[in-house]
Amino acid sequence: MEKILTTSNPSSAESELRDRCPYVNLDGFICRASISLMFLNSKRMREYCGAENFYNCPIFLSRLLRR
Repeated sequence: MEKILTTSNPSSAESELRDRCPYVNLDGFICRASISLMFLNSKRMREYCGAENFYNCPIFLSRLLRR
């Protein structure tokens, strides 16, 4: 069963996403899965990193296809 992140506190949600995603820079919102080290705002981070297996993240899927 897939776990989707749901919380009422945005800062704790962002912190949890940064902890779970292996490609998000802990200092900021930089996605290391992208070639250009794309900046992720809070909304985009919730959309892309919210699912446990990151299937909503086009950047992660692109990284897998590049391999």
